[in-house]
This record gives sequence, structure tokens and C-alpha cells, in this order.
Amino acid sequence: MRGGKRIILFIIVLAIIAAAGFVWRQKNLTQQIIELNSNAAPETMPPVDQAKLAADYENNLRALLPEYRQALGNPTAEETISDMRQKLLALKLPASFRDLHAQLVLLLDKAEETGTDGATGYTNELEKIIKNNQWLKE
Repeated sequence: MRGGKRIILFIIVLAIIAAAGFVWRQKNLTQQIIELNSNAAPETMPPVDQAKLAADYENNLRALLPEYRQALGNPTAEETISDMRQKLLALKLPASFRDLHAQLVLLLDKAEETGTDGATGYTNELEKIIKNNQWLKE
């Protein structure tokens, strides 16, 4: 019986050593992963040329203006309004044009909701927007 107790004690000691080794190894692996992640260079976006972005937006919006007028002139053609809205929303714009952009999209929404009843009024609203933004004149 004495030999049996020694074997059990030996197995318990081995189990404790194995468990301690496992915990130590996991702790070291976790620490290594943290170090690797902290040493990795963070990915940064290249700076955006705001002047080029503004110029591109102005050019693209000027190019869309005839089609925009056509959409306002015939607001019952859902595809026209929807297509125009998608084209406007696809434009990349600098923060300085955010209000103008919102006005144009909201004007399309109003035209779509009321249909041909307010087509003349929406064309007048567009002309006011253009008057406030001289660069939109063609």
C-alpha cells in the first residue's frame, strides 16, 4: 500500500507541474501577442487633398446639373429621380459642400413626394441654389 500512495503522490505532483507549465506558457503567449500587436505600425489613411476634392465635386456636380434639372422637370418618372439621387449620393464631397449637397438631395425628395404639382416651384428652388453658388452656373 505504501508504494501505491507514492505513485498517487507522484502523479499529483506531475499534474501540478504540468498545470503550472500550461498556465505559464499561456501567459507568455498572450504577452507575446500583445507585444506583436503593439509593435505593428497602425494603418493610416493618406491625407486627402481637400482642394482637389472640392474641384472634383464642383466639376461633377456641374456635369450632373442638366440631368438634375430634367429630373425636377419630370418628378413623376421615379427612375429619373431615383437615378439622380444615387448619382448625387455617389459623389465624394468635402465638408464645405455638405449643406449644398443636402439641399439638392432634399429637393429631389420633395419633388418625388409631390410629383408634378410643384415642378415649377422646385425648378425655382434650384435656381435659388444656383444663384447662391455662382460656380454652379454653366
